[in-house]
Amino acid sequence: MQTHCFNDFDAFTESIGDLKSRMLLRNATRHQWSISSVDLDGFKVQYGRLGSGNVAQAEVSSLAYMLYLPLTDSVEYRANGTVLEEDSFAILEPGCEVCVSTKDAHDWLVVSIPSQRFDCDALSGSFRASRDHNVWVTGAMHQAARKYRHLLRE
Repeated sequence: MQTHCFNDFDAFTESIGDLKSRMLLRNATRHQWSISSVDLDGFKVQYGRLGSGNVAQAEVSSLAYMLYLPLTDSVEYRANGTVLEEDSFAILEPGCEVCVSTKDAHDWLVVSIPSQRFDCDALSGSFRASRDHNVWVTGAMHQAARKYRHLLRE
């Protein structure tokens, strides 16, 4: 993974790929933000570490699905107002608009998957999720979350 570190929040926000976003800073405890990224055969993985809370208003690329996994257990994450419980994911459909917010410093993982790799009809039956305008919040998916966390440690 290639890592970029920032002392400027605006520069950090511009480094996040596959979405058009506007981010607002909340409760900065450290003025340090970093993002690590790697492209794995078209799957883009980004690991963000934020020294603050934030409110991110974004539009996902029309060419990819995004899986968003909160990584800091002590922080409340919201996607379009829905609380993401521990080990739950937000699934963002191509072209959707989303607002993700936290109050405190936190980490997250995003996997961007080209939409042509999905069978879109099968997706709707695969998850027991609440759906809100092309943003799905799953229940806890402990095994999948553990696998992603393990990959970050390697």
